[in-house]
Amino acid sequence: MLNPSFWVELYEDSDKIIMTSDEIRQFNERNFKALPFLFDFKVLPRMVEGEEVLKWINGLSTVPASARYDESGNRYQQKDYDKLKENLNKGKIAESMNVAYGFTVKRTQMRTWPSFKKSFPDAASRRIDYFTETAVYAAEPVQIYHISADGHWYFARVYNYRGWIPAGDIALCPAEELEKYLNFSDFLVVKGPKIYIPESQDLRISGLQLDMGVKLRVLSESSEGYVVNFPVCDDNNGLRFVPITIPFSEDVSRGFPDYTVKNVLIQAFRFLGEPYGWGGMNNAGDCSSFIEDVYRSFGIILPRNSNQQEKLEGFVSFAGKGRMERLKILDSLKPGTPLYMPGHAMMYLGRFNGRYYIIHNVTTIYIKDADGALTPAELNQVSVTPLDIYNSEGNEYIMMLTKAVPVE
Repeated sequence: MLNPSFWVELYEDSDKIIMTSDEIRQFNERNFKALPFLFDFKVLPRMVEGEEVLKWINGLSTVPASARYDESGNRYQQKDYDKLKENLNKGKIAESMNVAYGFTVKRTQMRTWPSFKKSFPDAASRRIDYFTETAVYAAEPVQIYHISADGHWYFARVYNYRGWIPAGDIALCPAEELEKYLNFSDFLVVKGPKIYIPESQDLRISGLQLDMGVKLRVLSESSEGYVVNFPVCDDNNGLRFVPITIPFSEDVSRGFPDYTVKNVLIQAFRFLGEPYGWGGMNNAGDCSSFIEDVYRSFGIILPRNSNQQEKLEGFVSFAGKGRMERLKILDSLKPGTPLYMPGHAMMYLGRFNGRYYIIHNVTTIYIKDADGALTPAELNQVSVTPLDIYNSEGNEYIMMLTKAVPVE
């Protein structure tokens, strides 16, 4: 069960193309139009209303209702939030704002506030920093709206998220240059959970992490591998491209692999055992980024969060369904179909010996014994589990499912 071939052999159409490259492009375009949290970088506005920027910032950078604690275990006070608010620089938001553009030059992150200060749910816990919004991967186009008061942070947007991103991790460029670069057709895509750029005397690129789904323009091939363009910052934070060589391996592909059940499962199982990281903490991923990254490696663009992903076109609802109806829905799904329940995203694998199985990036599951007692199992990694497990409140996963989203 811990090998994709086990599940591939249970599904007879595993090599059938689900969507061609043209159909994937059309699928993405429909979702760009239908879902407000996705952004198509084929359209590059030069101006944005300041009122919109202010609304976005106010919707993100809010003081939490519950108690939070900093890195030293001290409880946040109102004066701490006031200091964070000052750096939002709202007074500099004009009626109309010029939009700037750039590329990320390394794996970085978007945060709730323009600050690296952390926010933990209790004084002792360090597992979840609630000021971490999402990881942003290398070579990602970025749309920039605003800068923090200290000048160290941009309020910016990537294709599926808005937030505060470190200014030093962005190489700035004219919209025309970004547009020209994005039109390349010969590219390398990362298929492994992560690979690393070989060590180099150029410290801007030496040993950088490249995550699944990262695309880089291919310049040529050498005896050592693919020569690709990689974005870096010049001395003024402007964009420059440098050639780097990515060795030939199964972890990279020239162009996207075929979108089939077999390949989806192969991609998903590449993550097996990878650690859980809330919002991309610790260079890891969480439940929804696991789904997002697998599909992005085929060129399929998904929203960032689980409650957004389940709004994709063609979803199947479990609402109001009894157990037997839910099992019938599961029986109708292809392996690799994303499944959702409140706060969690999973990938369906199939049925074996009367039980239904998923692969997901999960922290803790619970097993219920004959007497109804719950026993926690700390996983904190991408794992294969049955669907007849429970959450901490004793609710079975099968009965908590809200939607399945066949991506086709």
